[in-house]
Parts: sequence; structure tokens; C-alpha cells
Amino acid sequence: VCTGGVGTYPPAESQVCANVLANWGVPREAILLETRSTSTRENAREAAALLPRGAFVIIVSEPFHLWRAQRDFERAGLRAVPVADWQGWNGFRTRQKLFYLFREAILVGRDLILR
Repeated sequence: VCTGGVGTYPPAESQVCANVLANWGVPREAILLETRSTSTRENAREAAALLPRGAFVIIVSEPFHLWRAQRDFERAGLRAVPVADWQGWNGFRTRQKLFYLFREAILVGRDLILR
């Protein structure tokens, strides 16, 4: 399952993911697309709607984001294993890394307060 809607610019994140998988040899008919979600929680909820409860998923994301992503997918009823995208992370400049780490800390804090 590739998740993610259109961000600032098309195509949808899920479509980019599907293209990568197809280029790696995954048959297109084996790839499920979810194109509506705009947040990690929505990614998890929409993926869970496409899969049987308890399905095994691999979450690929930047390392700073994996804890929250795994939590959201497991709360949606899926068994989630996180895999860090170090290439993407290492491509960020220091200022970008600090921004994303700070943003993630705020989102984790928000979730702890609201839950």
C-alpha cells in the first residue's frame, strides 16, 4: 500500500511510491494506492481501510518520523515495522533537519496532550 495525497505539487506521494516500486519490479496490480491522506494519522487510517485487520506493513520514512508513524499505524490495527530512509534524511541541510526534528517534537507533544 502506497499512501499519501497531493502535497504542494503533484503527483500524489502514493503515486511516486508506486512508480518506485514498479521500477523495482513490483507488478502494478500488486500495488494498492491511497491518494486522499494528508497526514500520518490519515495515512494509517486509509491504509487500514484497504487491508485486513492485523496486516503486516513496512513504514518507510525519515528516521525522526518513524516513532509516530509506527504508533499511528498500530493504532489503526496494523502490524507496523519501521524502516528509516537515511538517504532522504542525509540529503537535508542542517537547518532542514533541525526544522523537521523540532516540528516532530511539537507533534509528538500535541499527541501526548490530546490523548
